[in-house]
Amino acid sequence: MARSGIRLHDKLSAEVEEIGNSLDKLRKEEDPEEQESQICQLLQTLALDRDHELPALQIFRSEVWMKMADLSWAYYDRLPSGDPPLLLVNEFMAESIRLAECTYLRRTIVPLRLWHHGYLLWKMGFDVESVRKYEEMIRCWLRVNSNFGYLSTGRITNLESIKYNFDQVQSSLCALSDFKRALLWFERGHARDVLFLATTEGDREKLDEFDMDDEKAWGQVEVISKDFGIDTVILVISHIGGLSVSDGGVVSYGVASYLLHNGELVGHNREWDFKACSPSALLELLQANNADKALRDYYHVIVKPFESQLESIQPKTLVIVPNEDVSFVPFGAMIDEDDKYLIERYAVATVSSLRLLKHCDKKRQVLQQQQQQRQSRSLVVGNPTRDLYYATEEAEMVGSLLKSANAHSVVNLVREDDATKDFVLRQLPESDWIHIASHGTVSTDFPDGALILAVPEEHQGDLAKSARLDRSVEFPECLTRALTTMSNSDRLTGDEVVELAGESPFRASAAVLSACSSGVGRVFAEGILALPRSFHISGVPSVVISLWNVKDKSTQVLMEKIYWNLVQGMDIASALREAVVEMIEANDGSQKLYDVSHWAAFIVSGSPFTTLPGVTRSPAACSWNT
Repeated sequence: MARSGIRLHDKLSAEVEEIGNSLDKLRKEEDPEEQESQICQLLQTLALDRDHELPALQIFRSEVWMKMADLSWAYYDRLPSGDPPLLLVNEFMAESIRLAECTYLRRTIVPLRLWHHGYLLWKMGFDVESVRKYEEMIRCWLRVNSNFGYLSTGRITNLESIKYNFDQVQSSLCALSDFKRALLWFERGHARDVLFLATTEGDREKLDEFDMDDEKAWGQVEVISKDFGIDTVILVISHIGGLSVSDGGVVSYGVASYLLHNGELVGHNREWDFKACSPSALLELLQANNADKALRDYYHVIVKPFESQLESIQPKTLVIVPNEDVSFVPFGAMIDEDDKYLIERYAVATVSSLRLLKHCDKKRQVLQQQQQQRQSRSLVVGNPTRDLYYATEEAEMVGSLLKSANAHSVVNLVREDDATKDFVLRQLPESDWIHIASHGTVSTDFPDGALILAVPEEHQGDLAKSARLDRSVEFPECLTRALTTMSNSDRLTGDEVVELAGESPFRASAAVLSACSSGVGRVFAEGILALPRSFHISGVPSVVISLWNVKDKSTQVLMEKIYWNLVQGMDIASALREAVVEMIEANDGSQKLYDVSHWAAFIVSGSPFTTLPGVTRSPAACSWNT
């Protein structure tokens, strides 16, 4: 019995391998007549009666029917006459999809068949029908997200694997001038994991609803835009394809952008061949104070198409929703044709998703109402590594201003050696406002960024001993132990922030991460996997971050001006804007004191409307609707 079972298994395996080889040959064949002959042979082979049905055969049958659809188009494409073979292609692909749905790999194969059907429809010129198949494919694939439960890696990787499909749908809809649906597919293709983690279980039903129902989804977009009032516009920027060019870091972009105001889509634009330096090259130019041309180029494609609408609306706040590496552009530093920086005209904030923006601002309102009912507590950290002199001054200044703004508040000010990671972790969930002035790092070990805090006292002995031992026999072992314990005990990562918030939800309405590159991390379709994302997941609605390595002294100046404005009752985006304008205008009588690299790195992520706890919002300082 065992031997006969083995023989049967070997026979079936050989048959599967033979059919698989025939399919490989068919995939490579280009001549339609030869394809037709091979398809007939495969259909006869697959139709044979078998004592045991093999799961792989159903997959093979599905592919053969798909090849029949390809062949129908190939014959027409070679000798076009009459109408394209729409009926044949639809029938063959319908059978291919039906067979795929019966296979054990249906979750993977069905979306691929749907996409292929859409591609054939596009080649035949049926653009509307093609887009519908593309949409059906993505919705089918998105259901796979439910398999990952609470695994961020699975959701992020799944989204990354189909980001081209999202771009294709959006691009096709733009070509059809269906900009509302194009915007919806932009929104569906980003920040899915952060929204899943940041929202409660009951609210997650709305996430699924947004995916599956265009009418309800657009209703949500209208509400988001309307809730932010007449003084705020939302500019969505979608990078829908780019081709890198080697010289000078130039990139040829495809960009679609959308302008929302007071519940309406008031403008849209497409740029299929926008050439500018890449965002990473732009950051290098900014640090070298040589970025004016690039900043003008970005303004030309991102803001200029909407100048007439902005002039008519006269908004006070501009919320920008970018995707992927476009997020690294310092939008406030873009230069218009009057040589004005964008931030001189508007308070600017960024966020990776419209729905995340809504979540952050709703969270802000809840937290600020709660803060009115209790004594305010702030955490201020300064110069944990003892090599940033102005960071110590900055922390002392911030602590003093926070106390002056609310005499009854508690300000936990920790500097230098006292600012250990353990202490900060204990204080984060209990703080209503967070300010950390320290080094930031982005490296191979910390690709999504980390803040560097003080080395705990119990590990300082290893560092001191390694210095004393110099090159003795014990030196390598001691130094290795010192560096290992230090990297584990003084780096505060985003993952640790999220894990901590899972145990004890944060109550802070804002976190100011006054450190180098505190907003930099790996780039995915999901968004930038950096510290602000982790703070948003943890419930912090507004996070001030930097996009590159900043200077100690000018950062202290900027922060002092920001906090002075906050004390006056300004919201966080307005406070940053006013502080930057002061720095732009500052001079010694003969030259400006600060160039763009001194202030442009800092941006607000999330809600632009957060104010200091215990400080009354000042109508004179800012008159935005809440």
